[in-house]
Amino acid sequence: MNIDILLQKLAKPAQRAIQNEGITTIEQLSKYSEKEFSELHGIGKTLLMS
Repeated sequence: MNIDILLQKLAKPAQRAIQNEGITTIEQLSKYSEKEFSELHGIGKTLLMS
């Protein structure tokens, strides 16, 4: 599944963090642990709590 719909709902820094990491599908994103994902620049606590 393409990640574009999810990206549209996120703040710009979070969008860039995901794009800069080269994540293009939900399946790729699901391979990240919460800790790994939270360490990406632009991903904050607010995003993880939503």
